[in-house]
Amino acid sequence: QTTPDSIQRQVWDGKLPVCFVLPEDPDVPPLYSLVPRVGYFPALLDRLRAHLSRHAGIDEDSPGAQQLWLRSAGRPLRWHLPVGLLYDLERPKPPPLPWEVEIRTRDFPTDELVSFGPNNSLESYFLYCLKEADALKHRARVINEMGEREHRQLWQGLLNDQFDQFSVVNRKLMEGEAKYLPFRIYQQGADGGLSVLQCLAKPHREDSTPLTLSDLLRICLPNFTDPVTLATHGVSLPMETPLAWAYDKLAYPDNFLHLVLQPGRCNSAGDGESSAMQLDSSRILTVI
Repeated sequence: QTTPDSIQRQVWDGKLPVCFVLPEDPDVPPLYSLVPRVGYFPALLDRLRAHLSRHAGIDEDSPGAQQLWLRSAGRPLRWHLPVGLLYDLERPKPPPLPWEVEIRTRDFPTDELVSFGPNNSLESYFLYCLKEADALKHRARVINEMGEREHRQLWQGLLNDQFDQFSVVNRKLMEGEAKYLPFRIYQQGADGGLSVLQCLAKPHREDSTPLTLSDLLRICLPNFTDPVTLATHGVSLPMETPLAWAYDKLAYPDNFLHLVLQPGRCNSAGDGESSAMQLDSSRILTVI
């Protein structure tokens, strides 16, 4: 029998096989890794630098090694987003597995990527996301009542892929009545541009019945009529799914429910029927 905790554990345990390659030097062997879907690519930078040092003679402290960035399908990977979300953005035709990701050592795209370093750490960014999510749910009361030790435990649990270490603290952030549910809806354009949509959504309708994903789209995109599905963690969700259930079971560790907008209706097999679509630009939070 599937329990709520087991669903969250299965989401946490999701991995993607990734093949890291260095196109500028085909003699460097690829590096294969099972990367957590809920994690972040920058967390692997030290491992990638060590691989290049060992096989390509690139010193780990050299400018090239310190300015590593990643690319897939000719586009920089927006590595401030979780790995699973980045892969889902390639749907409905995701790259074959293992996912081939290019390591780049020059021409860092500063206008497209966040540069993580000593003064702008991935840990700080992750904590900022948690605070933003808790501001929507509890006016940031819960996260602000936590001490630095608990903040650190959240990050170390994620970094070291330790579900129990992470969840014992994260449970405090997920409990209690939420004023609004933190979520974002994404759509990647054919030109590689990424549209991100966010609006305020409560867990329930005015009649106290659960708000569904279909309701969510009507709130955020009132004039949007194309048949679509919303996907997360590689799964297309039925549009009648209660938003609160999806959030509680499928939110990423940053406490946001990340949803990818796809063409088509979700049928019993979980696939979509193709249809052209485009987000209404007047409702988009940002385009990156």
